[in-house]
Amino acid sequence: MRRYRKHISIWDNPETQTLGSSAEEFLRKLPGPTVIFVRGKRTQETRAVCTLLHGNEPSGTLAAYHWLKRRQQPACNVALFIASVETALTAPGFHYRQLPGNRDLNRCFIPPFNDREGEIAQEFMAYLDEIQPTSVLDIHNTSGDGPAFAVSIIHDDVHLRLASFFTHRIIHTPLRMGALMELSQHSMPIVTIECGGAREQESHELALNGLTRYLNAEQIDTIHSEETFELFHNPVRVVMQKESSIDYQEYNNHQVDITLSPGIERFNFGIVQPETQLGWLSSGDLNHLQAINSYQENVIDHILKVVDRKIYPARAIKLFMATTNPTIAKSDCLFYVVDADGREIVRGPVSEHDND
Repeated sequence: MRRYRKHISIWDNPETQTLGSSAEEFLRKLPGPTVIFVRGKRTQETRAVCTLLHGNEPSGTLAAYHWLKRRQQPACNVALFIASVETALTAPGFHYRQLPGNRDLNRCFIPPFNDREGEIAQEFMAYLDEIQPTSVLDIHNTSGDGPAFAVSIIHDDVHLRLASFFTHRIIHTPLRMGALMELSQHSMPIVTIECGGAREQESHELALNGLTRYLNAEQIDTIHSEETFELFHNPVRVVMQKESSIDYQEYNNHQVDITLSPGIERFNFGIVQPETQLGWLSSGDLNHLQAINSYQENVIDHILKVVDRKIYPARAIKLFMATTNPTIAKSDCLFYVVDADGREIVRGPVSEHDND
């Protein structure tokens, strides 16, 4: 049975034969943003999953499709939200993060809600308020190649446990940009799962295996030890100035302001030492870049340095979510950074900032 709201349709307990013979055919059967509701063994609890907020991130959709085709009854009710259907289907398929001229849907979970993306986000939030899920997972792919990780705005055992269905790496961040995970609270924990690169079969398998574990778990038991986790606290976004230009080459492209190595993704989640060259700055200074931490300090000079127009880390750092997509680099960020010990980069001693 299908029910329709203004922007979101709800498809209750679809039969396997109605899902199509491929994930693409499955998407074509959806009229737009769709919640697929599956009745579980225990009907007094509902868990929610959101995916495809970005149309170029297929792993969550592939996982949802293959899980539904298996026709397994979950431990409790499940609400699967497939968001940017039209964007994902726009040729050449799973290509656009958001359609040209439209807002990033995963930046629309705060006001204003005065366009279609805002109204979709608002309608989904109202639906979550109706069904009162005990937890929510938001499944993505990373903007570049790299290992899987999770992101949470709350650092506690329940959020760690949700992450652990997919990965041992978790980022705790205070950043607020209008993402779905920012709605997280102790009564409805929300964790973002980044499954790895969108083109990697390993990412699709991780999404399906993690989703299956999450939906089959009788209880979301808490984690009592953090020893098995690799934790990253309060990462800093390295962004470029709006008027600046960027390219990815093995040489200094003097036609742009910033040139980064096309191999920068290989540094994701590793420690990068100060002698490692990351790229070039045509101006020979850091004015084209900015990195604001949670204390509203611009710490770009504590992250990067320039020697003979070459960009190096200013200290040993861990970077992640590095991308080689110029559009994403310009509209979102170049990469995220923490200190080599996983802590936030600040000006002066950490103790002065009461950083934990």
